[in-house]
Amino acid sequence: MTLFLFIILLRNFRGGDILEKEKFFNFFFFFLSFIFLILLQATLAQSSRSWSLSDKEIKDALDTAKRYRNDLYTIVRDYILFYGSPYEPNIVIFTPYLGLVINVREYYRKYMEPTKDYIENTLKLYEERLFIAAQIYGDRIDFAKDYHCVIKIGEKIVQPIENESLKKDVAELTDKWPYSPAYKATNLYVFPTSEILRDAKVEIILIGDEEYIFKADLSKLK
Repeated sequence: MTLFLFIILLRNFRGGDILEKEKFFNFFFFFLSFIFLILLQATLAQSSRSWSLSDKEIKDALDTAKRYRNDLYTIVRDYILFYGSPYEPNIVIFTPYLGLVINVREYYRKYMEPTKDYIENTLKLYEERLFIAAQIYGDRIDFAKDYHCVIKIGEKIVQPIENESLKKDVAELTDKWPYSPAYKATNLYVFPTSEILRDAKVEIILIGDEEYIFKADLSKLK
């Protein structure tokens, strides 16, 4: 279609002014570049993994939950990002795969089988939302309310659609109480997966008294 348009327009410039021809060619190649960028973006979007799990991924998640039903750390260790010292923030990225494993694990711990409806409802929840759990530390019992979290993808900033930190009135004591940091809390931030590609390289920015930046390549997470 583009080539056909080019031939039609070129015929109109036969024998025409050289300057007009030059303007035409400049415009046409700009037009081609624009079309190429649109097609490239569409191709990249289509080639990215869907947040919906395949049947194979669902089976693998169920097998993992059953195998490690009494070993939570083995399940989540690849999804934890540490900032630094033991009393600095760390986060857990709950992909649909991890969300399914964590939830059905509770069935397997009781030697029960999760129902089909439960699996489908769990998948729907996690396929539409990316959950970020942040363990944080502070010196006030209500310090967790001061925290916020965003996801940065290139220059794009994605804000949470839910922020559990706003509901945190009371934090837990740390083993260092009454010394600093005296309190700890786990905040939950919920992001729309419609704004985030499953294969994206992201920066998860946790904002409290200072900024804590966690870099993650989502393509490396199940």
